Order: sequence, then structure tokens, then C-alpha cells
Amino acid sequence: MKAWIIFILIVLLGLSIGSSVMLFNTASEPLIERQETAAQIALTETDLIDVVNVDYYHGRRSFQVVEGVDSNGEGMYVWIEELEKTDEAENEPQMITRYKSEGLTKSQVRSIINDELEIKELNSIRLGIIGSTPVYEITYVDLEDRHSFYYITFQDGSYIRHYQFRR
Repeated sequence: MKAWIIFILIVLLGLSIGSSVMLFNTASEPLIERQETAAQIALTETDLIDVVNVDYYHGRRSFQVVEGVDSNGEGMYVWIEELEKTDEAENEPQMITRYKSEGLTKSQVRSIINDELEIKELNSIRLGIIGSTPVYEITYVDLEDRHSFYYITFQDGSYIRHYQFRR
């Protein structure tokens, strides 16, 4: 009897793990498809010949940020707007390209925020876009335990805006 109970518990645990993996894959599949589409657009519409990474940014509008290399071996970023299904027929998605050399690196951004902000825990530094201005979005927890978003320009690190929320 004890063996049957252990067997049933192991089967239930296996089913739970399997269901969780299937749920995760199903939930992340649309994002992966959109990233692959953005990479293809960047390769066909810009000078990129190789895609290194694709990241998602969601501000007032959603963008896929494609990182890659052009035919001269220079690093480049491409911000590709994601339009809603209803807007696709009427509008062209906004696409902005910048060479990595035109802006700050993540280590330079880290240096700027260490000088300007009081950070308890740094969550992420990632590229985004506000209006038509490429930005870095820095998310962190400050010393007062607030979840914070800090935006600076990609080009020179100029301050744009800052949001803080109680956790």
C-alpha cells in the first residue's frame, strides 16, 4: 500500500512538472515568434548581416530591439516597433538604427547610475525607446525599498524621466 501511494505521488509530481513546462512554452512561444520576425526584418531592411540578440521593450509602444553586426563588422542596434493587428494595415512600423559607437555601453551606463542614484538592488539595464529617442531603461530598487525606473538617452546619458513605486 505504501508503495502505491509513493508511486501515485511520483506520477502526480511528474504530471505537474510536465504541465508547468508546457504552460511556460505555450506562453513564451508568441514572444519568440515576434523576436524571430524582428530579426528577419532587421536583416532584410538594414545593413545587418548577423543578429546577436533580440530583446523586448514595452513603453507606450512595444519594440523589439535587435542587436547585430553589419558588413563592416560594426555593432548596430535596430529598434523595430510592434504594431497592433488593427494598425498593421494603416501604418508602417517605426524602425530606428544606431551604431553601438554612437551611444553609451552598459558599463558606461552603470558608471553613470552609480554616480547619480542610490541603488539597493540593480534589476536590469536595457535598451528601449521613448518617442523616437533611443534610451536606456534602468530598473532598480532604491534605498527606500521602492521599485524604480530611470531613463537616460542612449547617445549621451542625458536624463529623461524617473518613476518610483512602493513595493
